[in-house]
Amino acid sequence: LGAKVLWRRFSPSLPDMSISTALGFVLCGLCLLLDRGTRYRKACAVFAAAGFALASINLLLLASGSPGLDHLAFDFADARAEAYMAPATSICLLLSTACLLLWRPVRSAVCRELYACLAGTGLFVAGLSLVGHIFDSDALHGVFFFGAMALPTTLGFVLLFPALLVSRPDWGFMSIYTGNGLGSAMLRRTLPFAVLGPLALCWLTLAWRRRS
Repeated sequence: LGAKVLWRRFSPSLPDMSISTALGFVLCGLCLLLDRGTRYRKACAVFAAAGFALASINLLLLASGSPGLDHLAFDFADARAEAYMAPATSICLLLSTACLLLWRPVRSAVCRELYACLAGTGLFVAGLSLVGHIFDSDALHGVFFFGAMALPTTLGFVLLFPALLVSRPDWGFMSIYTGNGLGSAMLRRTLPFAVLGPLALCWLTLAWRRRS
């Protein structure tokens, strides 16, 4: 919510985080805070289900041609009339809340693999949006799938999905990353360079071409 306010103040020309998106982040944050054993398990499931329903309803409204849940629930007459939950935001929220619904003390191997795949897919979508914001926000907003996905929303999901993966370090492919073997140790050392290296080289190349 703080990022939403700051973004509106310093970058009024770029897409703003919608109210439904901010609500989805609040629900996911409450689930992460309540991940403290069996006492709050039902409350966590309720919050996750509410976020899942929020994202599902918004996707259905977008598919039917409606501008989204915010415009159905509120009547905006200012700049907020242009803000809505982008399809990419809805999918990321859907994936994150689906992961939260899979939180249980005992889960089958299939559920654990599914959890890691959902979180990894969400991180990939959020990462694509972040790359678009880094290189050319205008071009990114020209794509309907990412069109209204604001930078604070992107950063929120870039932080949320790793938090979901780290919260279950022995589920799915995370067990390889956090393992004690030589391959796991090598993966932990090389993965940051494999992800950030190409981005840094592309950014430097683009900056050099713009200067020349």
